[in-house]
Amino acid sequence: MRLPRRLRRKLISLLGGTDRAAGSPTDGVPAGAIAVDGALGMLYPTRDPADLHAHAHGLVGDAVFDLHGLRQILSTIDRQFSPSPMSIRFGPDDIIRHRIDEGVTLCLDRDDGAVSQPLLNGNYEAHLIPVFRQFCRPGMTVVDVGANVGLYTMLASVLVGAAGRVVAIEPSSENCRLILLSVEANQAHNVEVLPLALDRSRGWSNLSGHFGSNAGLVAEDATSLASGWSEIVPTFALDDLVEGPVHFLKIDVEGAEGRVVAGAQRLLETWRPVVATELSLEMLPRVSGLSGAEYLAGFEALGYRISLLNRETGHPDPPTSASELLGAWKDPLQIEDLLLLPPGG
Repeated sequence: MRLPRRLRRKLISLLGGTDRAAGSPTDGVPAGAIAVDGALGMLYPTRDPADLHAHAHGLVGDAVFDLHGLRQILSTIDRQFSPSPMSIRFGPDDIIRHRIDEGVTLCLDRDDGAVSQPLLNGNYEAHLIPVFRQFCRPGMTVVDVGANVGLYTMLASVLVGAAGRVVAIEPSSENCRLILLSVEANQAHNVEVLPLALDRSRGWSNLSGHFGSNAGLVAEDATSLASGWSEIVPTFALDDLVEGPVHFLKIDVEGAEGRVVAGAQRLLETWRPVVATELSLEMLPRVSGLSGAEYLAGFEALGYRISLLNRETGHPDPPTSASELLGAWKDPLQIEDLLLLPPGG
């Protein structure tokens, strides 16, 4: 993905570099390249390039030659701590087709360090896959909230079969592009992709990239809106989007789980789906405005039983109460996945 010369000159000039191909040598920087600290200064205007130099140098060396180099940096530095007003979309050369054991082909972004690279390495959230295998059956409806690059969407598509239905809800346009490419690659006609965020009601939210393909809802104040580090996405309540029975509901939305569930009360009360949900006692209050105890109390009021999904065994731990689970929570920054089984489930 080499830049055309005119575009390269313009970008180099913006980044404060010099194009040696135009006849002006720059010490230590190859012709047509951008010094890595110059690139960092433009990508992360609120950070000292020295703070990020070691990480970026390990990826691209002393200089950036093309858009791929810039994408490598942007995709592997956590934007919650180092926000950037710049984004670069993936192109055909960035897509890797990866076959998983379930007979599904996933279209992944080679520069996504959050999900795609762990998937390629075979070590991404293996503890959640058996839950899908156990509870997703032919003919069922599965809703994947926070579908990311589509691993569980495509897995559910195979498990529920042609008579089933999968609704993938994902606010990141880049992730939706990957999901749609996977849908096409697998001819997964039972998948519906909704490029939006879920909330308590219809409206809008402010979405910011975090790390790689991971993103989350952030503050909606004037400062955040003016920063250029986020994008506005439409929001809907799940109750207003999905009709008919829902058998399995997965929720992984970086602390917005409480907002999703608040807009899904009719669905939960009527259909009582099996629920797999991420829980972070730090992100949930910050993004949803409620504690872990309040979040789980809502499920317990509906008769759900709570189990921790054990990352070591790959199986749910024995059911427990919310108070016992949270009493054993070791670290406020700890992030776990829970299995919530409805009465009789």
